[in-house]
Amino acid sequence: MKDKEALRLKYKEKRKSLGSRLRGEISALISELTFTFILENFPKSNIHLYLPIKKLNEVDTFKLLERLREEGVSCFTSISDFDSQKMHTVYLPKECNFAEDEKGIPVPSPTIFAKGVKLDVVIMPLLGYDNFGTRVGYGLGYYDRFLAYMEPQPFKLGLSFFPPEEKLPREDHDIKMDGCVCPKGLILF
Repeated sequence: MKDKEALRLKYKEKRKSLGSRLRGEISALISELTFTFILENFPKSNIHLYLPIKKLNEVDTFKLLERLREEGVSCFTSISDFDSQKMHTVYLPKECNFAEDEKGIPVPSPTIFAKGVKLDVVIMPLLGYDNFGTRVGYGLGYYDRFLAYMEPQPFKLGLSFFPPEEKLPREDHDIKMDGCVCPKGLILF
């Protein structure tokens, strides 16, 4: 979709223009807001979070991961299978190392697959979003496919450096978010 491609380019540039220091400061604020929200609403839950791709200037989730694990929250992420375009859930133990895969995605070692685990919250990367919970990602549909068959559906939470757009284009397969954390706080949809 042409409109989505323009939005992707716009938000990639906006994130880059923040600079690494400001991105770090905003990431820390977003992490703190997200941590508080999870502890107040989903204590002792299974939390799935993306691990940030440095070259894409994503909101950094490593401090959030560290804080959640300190509180005894079970944390998970996914490993992408680029051939099948699917994501496989893996557990994030307190003691693990990370190495970047071919796309720059941090991958935990050891790799502990977690088939059949019930995820309570899924924290997703995004480029842009709107006031209705429509999320624009990178255009490959990994998270839409990942979430499509989950029962019960987890709380879907985005993290963004920026406030929402009024309304974005939405396709039938796009799964809406339940909330998004930006520097001004949590927005529920």
